[in-house]
Amino acid sequence: MEGAEEKIVEDERQKQSPLGITSFTLSIISAAIFSLIVIIINSAIRIGLDSEIFFTIIFVIYLVGFAISLTGIVIGISGIFTKRKKRALAIAGAIINLWVLFMFLLILNTFLAVDFPNRLRWIF
Repeated sequence: MEGAEEKIVEDERQKQSPLGITSFTLSIISAAIFSLIVIIINSAIRIGLDSEIFFTIIFVIYLVGFAISLTGIVIGISGIFTKRKKRALAIAGAIINLWVLFMFLLILNTFLAVDFPNRLRWIF
């Protein structure tokens, strides 16, 4: 009977942490949002688009991506500390989310440097 219990615990240990899976999924989503923002901004610069509505939409997309990345970091860190589950996806999700969060902060810094707040002055 003891062997059966060990097998159940062993099988349970072999599964990925649900928090890790969630964190990794959120990291992929936030990286896709980051890529989308970069592509949109690059396209807008090439065609000379300079509209308050455009920058407002970019800002909202940015906030959504930032929130998803921050949530992924928190979930990834909590997934790292779970016991009896594999932690590989939790570690990968937390690292990717940290990188994407850093890139989002870099974009924010760039926007602040090019007079972005004046374009969104009616929001604040």
